[in-house]
Amino acid sequence: MQARLLPLYAEPGDTGPIPGFQGAPAGRIRLLHGFFPSELVPEVGTGYRLAVAKNVLKKGYIHPDRPVPEGRLIHLRVDDASFLRSFHKLLAPGGMFLVYNICAALTPPDQPLAPMTDCRSPFTREQWTAAGFEVRAFDEKDTDAMRRIYSLIESDAGQIDLDTFYVLYTLVQRRK
Repeated sequence: MQARLLPLYAEPGDTGPIPGFQGAPAGRIRLLHGFFPSELVPEVGTGYRLAVAKNVLKKGYIHPDRPVPEGRLIHLRVDDASFLRSFHKLLAPGGMFLVYNICAALTPPDQPLAPMTDCRSPFTREQWTAAGFEVRAFDEKDTDAMRRIYSLIESDAGQIDLDTFYVLYTLVQRRK
């Protein structure tokens, strides 16, 4: 765990039951490394109630509006519809998928695009719907909430400008 995050988990009771969730089953986390879905479908499994993609599924990386050097793109290794169907299969009926992106200020239109600055969903609302999801939020702003969090922890010097960064999220739910 990064030293700057330790204060978030250092208080008595931080690892115990979460208030308001008494009786909920204990959770677990398992980290896998590889490309999903082209390499990891058997290892990942199915039946999840929640899946989160943070700072990876950005329009700037996957479907940029402007040219981006090849080495800065993320190739899904499957077409968009297959990729979204894989997440549909991953989730239990009613399960949620959150795409949460924190970005530096969007590159001005007169400069080459830095792909990590375009936080928008790489998939349209229609693509999510066609894959069997109900779109609960699409490219919604969460900047103020993240600024409050960053104000509580020590920021990485030079990594993010707290005055200009922004956050967008998309939340979809697998239809039952």
